Amino acid sequence: MSLVHEISVDKDFKLTPTVLPENSLEKQVRDVMHRAFWDSLRDDLQEDPPNYTRAIGLLGEVKETLNMLILPQNSKQIEEINEKIDTQLIQQQAEHGVLDVLQYAGYIITLMGKICAPVRDEEIEKLKLLTDVIALFREILRVLDLMKLDMANFTINTFRPHIQQQSVNYERNKFSEFLKTQKDGLELTKKWLTHMKEELSAHSDQADTAGVSVANQISPMKIINGAYIKLFDWPTNSLFPETIIMDQGRFLELREELKRLTLIASILLVTYTNVGMAISGEKGFPSKLKREIKILLDGTK
Repeated sequence: MSLVHEISVDKDFKLTPTVLPENSLEKQVRDVMHRAFWDSLRDDLQEDPPNYTRAIGLLGEVKETLNMLILPQNSKQIEEINEKIDTQLIQQQAEHGVLDVLQYAGYIITLMGKICAPVRDEEIEKLKLLTDVIALFREILRVLDLMKLDMANFTINTFRPHIQQQSVNYERNKFSEFLKTQKDGLELTKKWLTHMKEELSAHSDQADTAGVSVANQISPMKIINGAYIKLFDWPTNSLFPETIIMDQGRFLELREELKRLTLIASILLVTYTNVGMAISGEKGFPSKLKREIKILLDGTK
């Protein structure tokens, strides 16, 4: 549901490669495992005679990935891949000592160049310069992972209009299923709206209502509007209401942007109040000041 929501509300949403923190345990474990695999593959290929078991498995994995990247209607290209990277034939070549791994790598790189997005052309050219088998296949797998992301993002963009049409009903149904599994799945939402209603009621009690009842003054829309505005001043360590939890990141970003705009406006107001006459004739001064203040504020909390 979260992925559908992001695709629907963010027109620029796309999948990106996972970047692990440099000193994180997860990155260290991943790097050690990858290094162990490639070192083991190098040892296999340096045996006499070479042990091609892992290499053949790697070629099979590449073959599966290439088939995933080919659109189903391109059946001839899929047949070509299955014919060119025939693991049974490759196994026979290995057994007879005539397997040329670099020849298969050359075909794979050529095919990747034909089916990749233009943004990957530079990566493909770099692959053609590699001669070390281990480094070459390591980079082939890396670029194939990027191409899978490209294909996924292409699919997202293609189906985005349909997803947007269906997202409201889909999210409503999924949220209903979630509520059935919870004792009170709307606890925070109720507190959020109730608190806003009580705040509006308190303000109405203090004002001169001129004979108009509080019920007429506090409409559901007024409560909703006030509640959403409250989100811009939401306590940092408090959970967001359940109904908008998926948009918490967006609201926090908007809150920070609002703070920056408020600060910039305050600085401009103070500046023009105190030295307005001296700078009134400076062409482009307000825009330049706003731009420089924004640069100073970027990255600050």
